[in-house]
Amino acid sequence: MLTLQIHLADLREHWLVDGRSLRCGESYLAPYLHPSVVPSAFDDGERLALLLVEGSTSDFPLPLSISDCSKEDYNSRVDKIGRHKGDTLLVEIDRKKSCLEITAGYAGAAPVYLALEGNTLHGNHDFHAIAQLLPEMYLDKEIAAHYLLGSLPYGSRTLLRNVSRLTERARARWQDNKLEVIYPPAAPDYQPAKLRDG
Repeated sequence: MLTLQIHLADLREHWLVDGRSLRCGESYLAPYLHPSVVPSAFDDGERLALLLVEGSTSDFPLPLSISDCSKEDYNSRVDKIGRHKGDTLLVEIDRKKSCLEITAGYAGAAPVYLALEGNTLHGNHDFHAIAQLLPEMYLDKEIAAHYLLGSLPYGSRTLLRNVSRLTERARARWQDNKLEVIYPPAAPDYQPAKLRDG
């Protein structure tokens, strides 16, 4: 649903609309061009959000614009995202903290692959495109063995140690040039209910 390239220094700057993407210098956030991906952007002065929602529109491609909002309105919009039944992807840039967060929704239709190269974060839904950007590739032998056995563990690890995967309900945080992928806690282990006598 998204392609991105962000230089660390651009996290503190203001972003502008450039066609169907957001740009700041050489950095960009570009939604995937598809009739079912509906982008919107809003800014409260300190934080910028790009929201991609699975939906449908007869106006393809939709023009992208950044709407100004209050801090309360920003928080309200972010809180409502979790109620959406389709796939969502939220990218937030906090200029004050010089931090970027990407939060994937519950549907997880397309993962986002993330890789750090120097002071630049790259992201793409296409693993091959990300791998081509890296000067060096480091094979994760354990994950390669799982691929060969057909038992891939769920998580952020990929065939390359320097590429992370963001899937449904997960959140990536990039701050101080450190990338962390945070997965939600596992679902509780339910026990069978006791049957009534009789």
